[in-house]
Amino acid sequence: MTMMFALPQDSFRGPHCGVLATAVAAGKSLTETFTLYRDFLKEKQSYSARWKGSLYTHYITKMLDRLGVEYNQLKPGHVRGVTVQKFVKEIANPNKVYMVFTRTHVQTIFGEECLDQNGIKHITKFGCRRRRIEMVLDLGVPTPSQVLHIAEAQTFGLPLFDRKEI
Repeated sequence: MTMMFALPQDSFRGPHCGVLATAVAAGKSLTETFTLYRDFLKEKQSYSARWKGSLYTHYITKMLDRLGVEYNQLKPGHVRGVTVQKFVKEIANPNKVYMVFTRTHVQTIFGEECLDQNGIKHITKFGCRRRRIEMVLDLGVPTPSQVLHIAEAQTFGLPLFDRKEI
């Protein structure tokens, strides 16, 4: 599986942070991940036609296992109760991608950038930075091509130097 720290091209706003985090971790489209979750929830007999994407934590980890996404759960004693911002600044390895679970939200973090259904934002601009962590999954180090993709996305359209055309 190839993980890209970017919103899937078919992403949209909505209450589906767990589905989005799974799509990012598995390198799948949001639509495909929604379909996988619908099928999974139908097996569990907990699917409703009104379901918009909210998930329990254990459903997310089971889906990651099904999709073959490798992850390690950080020890709860190291991260439980810490704010997302403190985790990013003091605990997280800036070269790794993490899936961070707070009480009612899931976000994916790489370096000081946080990704959820509202886009990718720096931790200081991220609305959920003060939420307390319940669980963290270490998704590993992205490949160099994935890091290049992130750098391109962050600098696209910015001038390399100030020069006026005559």
